[in-house]
Amino acid sequence: MDIIQKAAKKLAGTKPNLKPLAGEPHVGRVAKVKRNNKHTIPRHPEAFISKKITLPIQKLQQLGFLTPRGLSGRLSDEYRAIKRPLLENISGKTAKQVPNTNLIMVTSSVAGEGKTYTAINLAMSIAMEQDKSVMLVDADTAKASATKLFGVEEQTVGLTDLLDKPETAFSEVMLRTDIENLTLLPSGKPHERSNELFASSVMAELLKELSQRYSDRVIIFDSAPLLQTTEASVLASRVGQVVFVVAAESTLEGAVTEAVRQLGDDKIIGCVLNKYQKKLGDASAYGYGYGYGYGVIETK
Repeated sequence: MDIIQKAAKKLAGTKPNLKPLAGEPHVGRVAKVKRNNKHTIPRHPEAFISKKITLPIQKLQQLGFLTPRGLSGRLSDEYRAIKRPLLENISGKTAKQVPNTNLIMVTSSVAGEGKTYTAINLAMSIAMEQDKSVMLVDADTAKASATKLFGVEEQTVGLTDLLDKPETAFSEVMLRTDIENLTLLPSGKPHERSNELFASSVMAELLKELSQRYSDRVIIFDSAPLLQTTEASVLASRVGQVVFVVAAESTLEGAVTEAVRQLGDDKIIGCVLNKYQKKLGDASAYGYGYGYGYGVIETK
């Protein structure tokens, strides 16, 4: 756990009171953001003309993902705890002034730590909120894992096409799903200049549009790992919140340190401890699967 503590210290610089209840995820206190005074939920015009897809729910369940069929269980409870501070930041129930808090990037140091798993589960959980809609953006253009897990062909037009050809209508690339309030923006066709596309003014305008157009919408980016592509650090500079996934007992401390360094200190950053199993008879371990918090994550 020392690796998580060091990462969290670098992120927050202070040690808040993080004492979760036994058997619950590690949920820390979070910084506040500016309150959004818009309370009405507008209709989303593009949703009526966008293509609709049917998600492979049974397959996702078999792979261990959270789905509408499994909302009463440990995994569901853990993601309720993970999403709550993120939503509180968006609604302005806490204190730090951070723009674009409804733009949430899920990333990790390297591949295999569970960022796509976390991003999809987080999107599923937020889609169950009565007053929120969520868009999952597959921003890992090299792997397009979220796109494929949702049953969408890898070459389907999406984010890179939208950035490469700004005249493309958003309704042409956004996909509605059969889960109410959940939409997908696929990764798009592979592009040799994806880094330049992410750093472009077109991307900046797109993120501004996504952030400001609908007061109820939360945008979750399944980003590439920070140490394996440059697109991730570019995207990190433009979102308001970052969920940083660390694999328990496998992620190297040096990798976490270097990845965290790329995130900067002008946004709200939380850590999710993935693949953490509580040992039988270990009274000092909390939860099963995830640790989450802003600042130092306590383990005892």
